[in-house]
Amino acid sequence: MESTTKEVMDGLFQGNLTVLEASENLGVSEDEIHNMIDDYEYVPTATEIYEIGNIIQENLNYIENDIFIPHKMTHAPFDKPTTTDVLAGGQIDFERRPSAPTDANSVTIPYPENNPYHW
Repeated sequence: MESTTKEVMDGLFQGNLTVLEASENLGVSEDEIHNMIDDYEYVPTATEIYEIGNIIQENLNYIENDIFIPHKMTHAPFDKPTTTDVLAGGQIDFERRPSAPTDANSVTIPYPENNPYHW
């Protein structure tokens, strides 16, 4: 492939050129550019790969720190229901749980580990 064609195709894949600009630079129709895009194999530079890796890491950090952890902290786990039992020092005893939890109508609700339908 000619160096001019390669530069134009790389510019398309990097987002630096539009299809119209590429067709004008190479002197071919836009349909021909689309055909060339289908056949072209773009290889990103090491800098582009590094930048993409940083973007992915920032997104993962955002998900972990700003979404997952606050959500996890705001919801009490099902197997450790809140109780009014208080330990010395005014702390609530979350480890003690009643023999079986009940709903508002005093119907017993099995814990997940005792539920045959729990996966």
